[in-house]
Amino acid sequence: MGRRRDGRPELLPIDGLRHRRRRGRPRRCRHEGRTSAATTTPPAGHIPNATDCNDTNPAVFNVYYHDADGDGYGNAGESICAGATPPAGYVVKNTDCDDTLPAVHPLAPDAQCDGLRRQLQRPPSTKSSWTTTSTCGVGACASTGFAHCAVGAFSDTCIAGAPGTETCNGIDDNCDGTVDNAAAPTGTPARGAVADLRAARRRCRGRA
Repeated sequence: MGRRRDGRPELLPIDGLRHRRRRGRPRRCRHEGRTSAATTTPPAGHIPNATDCNDTNPAVFNVYYHDADGDGYGNAGESICAGATPPAGYVVKNTDCDDTLPAVHPLAPDAQCDGLRRQLQRPPSTKSSWTTTSTCGVGACASTGFAHCAVGAFSDTCIAGAPGTETCNGIDDNCDGTVDNAAAPTGTPARGAVADLRAARRRCRGRA
């Protein structure tokens, strides 16, 4: 314990140290001005958000947007306030720039492989890539591969097979789109060949 200039005893803080106080500025605690979320309670009738689109009806509280083309992205200019489930024809997202084309939306792939997404709101320089199974050829020439698009460049690994001679086997051997259309033999048939040819044709058509 010390003494003031007027002779009265000076009372020190609990730690026994003198703390210099600046004139003209109030003393502040280190934690002053801070709040704890655990101890903060909204006043009665209030909540910590402002997302209710109709605060007069407890049954409706979410905003949904009209999705005319059914691509999962709605028109920001056409909305409705409803409950927990969007009404038919409405969705949660509102980022469709052309609600008349289902191929145009923010996640539309570069189907034409021109380096552009079909979303008109995106800049023309937006690139995308994709890979899908591809098919080529018909009949015995049919084959599969992979079509790949990367940064506007398209490639396809599918190579059609080579056509063969058409025979009566239920397969399009010459790959012209028609099964068992072998050409008729030319020249004069030998004795009994006509009957054999007719019998072969009946067998080819499934008639014994």
